[in-house]
Amino acid sequence: MGWRPADKIAVALHNFKANGVHQLTVHIGDLLYVQEELDSGEWCRGYIFYEPSKRGIFPASYISIKESTSRNIGSERIVVPAGDELLVEATQGLREWRWKLRELYVVRLLRDY
Repeated sequence: MGWRPADKIAVALHNFKANGVHQLTVHIGDLLYVQEELDSGEWCRGYIFYEPSKRGIFPASYISIKESTSRNIGSERIVVPAGDELLVEATQGLREWRWKLRELYVVRLLRDY
């Protein structure tokens, strides 16, 4: 059993808490870049779209693959969600703000107690 290239965009449908060093914790709504899929189809390897430093494997049953297009920019291959560009940009903005608001909320809770 091995890994095959995937080059896909996906959205997390369920929370998944990593319980190993090679696993990636994902939260509902996270936009993920799936780099590879296990031949069995049970696991994917990739990273959170806006946090590429966080990489690992996660269950394929926890995500939904989205239509995407890929572009070559210089020596890099960029994969972006397909669809109406305004809708894609608005969605990306909301996802970025979700993390910022979550951090502010957690920091406030810790400061108050």
